[in-house]
Amino acid sequence: MKILYRTAFALGHSPEPMKDIHSLAELAWAWVFTPGGRPRHGLTRPTNMPAGAATFAATELGNGWKAEARYLKQANDRRTWGLRVAHPDQQDAGVEWRTEVVIDALPAGIRFTCQVSVVRRDASPQVIQRKSGQPRIVADVVARYGAKDLRSGIALPGEFLHESEASLDKFVQFLEHPQRQQSVVLISRRPDGTTAVDPLLWAKKLSTLAYVCVPDDPRYTWAL
Repeated sequence: MKILYRTAFALGHSPEPMKDIHSLAELAWAWVFTPGGRPRHGLTRPTNMPAGAATFAATELGNGWKAEARYLKQANDRRTWGLRVAHPDQQDAGVEWRTEVVIDALPAGIRFTCQVSVVRRDASPQVIQRKSGQPRIVADVVARYGAKDLRSGIALPGEFLHESEASLDKFVQFLEHPQRQQSVVLISRRPDGTTAVDPLLWAKKLSTLAYVCVPDDPRYTWAL
């Protein structure tokens, strides 16, 4: 198995975690069958599939897709729901894509984890060369609930942060924050004020993986 993508973050706002876990499960199933509100070609939601966070045995969904889910009630009012979705690669039938979502709910809040991997299902010795972007389910969760760093609790804004001369001292403290888990990506400006890459695009791509920061003035990069 080769892991291509993984993210873990806390929901930005979850007033009722024990109820929200069921809403999140339905959001995940919607991503499977109707991503962006459009039916996924060849897939049919089984009539015996329970609503919300519930255990669901491994089942063929159509077009080579299959899914299974597990729901656990644990001590200390902890609830955990996990979903695995698998489907064949479009170019190599011997390669299978797997997306795994885990929602961990406690009275204090919810932790969300998503992982995308590929695995070879045949005997071919060929190395798997694939790339993965951020699954839509991650963007859907962030759009509805927001996201924050698991350890520090600092919000992950999903857009790039402007850093001015007045904010440099606070920015240094942010860089040195002992509990910050997510990375910081600093995109410097050229002398003419432009950037080599689009910071808004990178902020969206890295929405739950990193804080994307852009100094207002190229001199501020050197000042750091």
